[in-house]
Amino acid sequence: MKTYKAVLFSCAALLLVMGFICSGNKSEDSKKDVQDKQETQPDKNELKMSGYRIIHKELVDTNKRMNYSIHISYPQIEGTHSGSAGAFNTYTFKVMNGYADSFRVDMKDWKQKSEYGSEFEITDTVIFVNEDVISVLFSVYSSFAGTAHPSHYSVSINYDLKLNKVLNISDLFTGNYLDIISRNSIQQIIKQKKEYSDGQPIDTTDIYTGAGPKKENFEVFNITQDSLFISFPEYQVGAYVEGDFYSAIPYSALKDVLNTASPIKDLIKK
Repeated sequence: MKTYKAVLFSCAALLLVMGFICSGNKSEDSKKDVQDKQETQPDKNELKMSGYRIIHKELVDTNKRMNYSIHISYPQIEGTHSGSAGAFNTYTFKVMNGYADSFRVDMKDWKQKSEYGSEFEITDTVIFVNEDVISVLFSVYSSFAGTAHPSHYSVSINYDLKLNKVLNISDLFTGNYLDIISRNSIQQIIKQKKEYSDGQPIDTTDIYTGAGPKKENFEVFNITQDSLFISFPEYQVGAYVEGDFYSAIPYSALKDVLNTASPIKDLIKK
């Protein structure tokens, strides 16, 4: 079920974007392996960079005694000695390994038992990459034995390869950009909900709260070729059963609030 959910997550994310643009300490009794998944062809969703490419590595940890498993996929830049590429690789591994360590800590105190055990999985999708920036979306699946249902959420890493730093949304835009992102996101989420409501009225309370013009509402964002992609996890703009929601704000709507030092300035058509 987790793999199916992760595939749906990645497909839904990429389809929405395309609509707008067309290893740590070992735990006791555990076995951990960090291995490369070096595909012969680059991912179709990745833009190949001159002289180097993106590969995907895995962090795998299985603890039979505590009955849990961890499986994390994350990207690395290969084929360059660039300091920023190395820093991105180190930072990304550190973040992913931090999630794994956090889950291990939770497992130490977890008393409920189930024949299915507990699982933690992260799958990655490189949404965009060029010489200046790389943007990655991670789909997270977490299931604790004995609970009613698993949880799903997303995180993102946007990294400036020229300035060698993690990008916040405020590094890209200025002025009233939050109002613009909020207004567009609310419109898109309402439309998404109506498509699945079978003509029934929808409750917009959570939408206006969870997609309101606050920076914390747009922490999970990704840079694409033509739009700013926003992910809203379960519960932020609706009920658990509704799942995740997404919005893609075309750069044409954001060109007037572009930060002059933004690494995406060359993507925006004047």
